[in-house]
Amino acid sequence: MKNSANSNDLSDRLEKACAGITYLSEIDAEVEPFLGGKIEVLNTQTFLETISIGDKKAVEVTGARQLFERVSKIHDWHTESQKTNAEKFAALRKLLESSLSGLRVFRVGRIRIDIYIVGIDPDGNLAGVKTRAVET
Repeated sequence: MKNSANSNDLSDRLEKACAGITYLSEIDAEVEPFLGGKIEVLNTQTFLETISIGDKKAVEVTGARQLFERVSKIHDWHTESQKTNAEKFAALRKLLESSLSGLRVFRVGRIRIDIYIVGIDPDGNLAGVKTRAVET
């Protein structure tokens, strides 16, 4: 896949925005940029085809708003590192919302869950971030 200047710029901005962000669950996992291939419509089937998983695993699709409201909220009891993490998630949210259309969260699997926060970039590519969670 040949990336345009827009995709390359988005890739760089995602890399910078993800630096040092941790998604907290029963494990602490890094948040990483995710760049997929061309996609015309973002739905469960096209998402799974693009990431080459097929429909074998459980997939839950939600809006990104709920996830970001939870991970970017700062509480009085947060440590400084937790506050910094929440602030980074807020900045990541702004980047994703301003750069991608159809932003969604795909949670793939049960217990050990791959989480993708993705949308379609201006060049028609699947893009966003991914992380992992363990939920028992």
